[in-house]
Amino acid sequence: MKANRLVIALTAVNFVLLAGLAVSRANAVDAVQPVVRTQLIELVDSSGKLRGQLKAEAGGDVTFSMWDAQGNIRTEFGANKDGSGVAFMDNQTNPGIRLYSGVNVSTQRPGTNITLSVRNGAQNIIKP
Repeated sequence: MKANRLVIALTAVNFVLLAGLAVSRANAVDAVQPVVRTQLIELVDSSGKLRGQLKAEAGGDVTFSMWDAQGNIRTEFGANKDGSGVAFMDNQTNPGIRLYSGVNVSTQRPGTNITLSVRNGAQNIIKP
């Protein structure tokens, strides 16, 4: 008789503990975390193919790149200590439109420009 009471008591305690664990797990799944800290976020499509990447580089640069379904880069956003820019690629993955604001690498002077490119290599650079 004592053994039956012990088994019933242990079963009841296990049930209470299991119920408490289930409730705590349900609350953890529903909880929204206020901050996510990472150095790389990859976006994949339904088949697992990489389609976008947000990355903090070791040197301080930050980039957000997006690829089409065939794996060709289509858009890239970037920022570093000297400025920021964005590039939109054509169907050949050449930059068709580039916007940049920051320090010019060759002149070391600040500036802003928009570069429009066509397939034959001709460019139209717009500066304020």
